[in-house]
Amino acid sequence: MRASEQGSPSKPGTFLRQFGASDRMTPDASNTLASTPQALTLLNSNEIAKLTDGKGQLATLLRQANSPAERLECLFLSIYSALPTETERHALEPLAANPTTLTTLARAMVSSKRFLFVE
Repeated sequence: MRASEQGSPSKPGTFLRQFGASDRMTPDASNTLASTPQALTLLNSNEIAKLTDGKGQLATLLRQANSPAERLECLFLSIYSALPTETERHALEPLAANPTTLTTLARAMVSSKRFLFVE
């Protein structure tokens, strides 16, 4: 679901509010500071579980990929909106060959510093 499709004002504790989205009640109610609840959300939330559960759009795209290189590109484009660098490709392509490590890689990518929201 897109942020624009969620109800307004946003409920406390939702994924977007957890990561600094405004409550839409006041013009400047956003937050840009990192917090422990954010880290816990990235490790344990339903949204992250859905990302790696094998039933969503990402899982469908990964199943359609024919090689580890294509799977890695799919992950990077889906999570970072960028292709992997040659260094990343060389280091991570072996992980993209195995479905179990591919799920672990996806979870690690979402909780990496590169995934941070930047205004």
